[in-house]
Amino acid sequence: MAEFLRTHDHLKTLLLFSENAIFPDTKLTLSLLESHRQGRVEATSAPDYPAGLVPEIFEKAALTRLAELGLPEDVIADFMTAINKANQLFPDDP
Repeated sequence: MAEFLRTHDHLKTLLLFSENAIFPDTKLTLSLLESHRQGRVEATSAPDYPAGLVPEIFEKAALTRLAELGLPEDVIADFMTAINKANQLFPDDP
């Protein structure tokens, strides 16, 4: 992921769908994306919906900072969990 982020400077926000996202709900996805942007948050998930219906939404800057921590790939493979844990460990960091 770190290499992808480095080579795609034009990206700001990433929408990551699970591998079983055969029929994603695009209207709901747009609504989540708008909420994500209005809230100026770094990560958005919708755990109440079935997997594959909507994506997890991440700001590139948050994923870049996560990659710079140098954690093993298996630790940061679940971005949402890694970001939540980082927020718990460093609550005063921007």
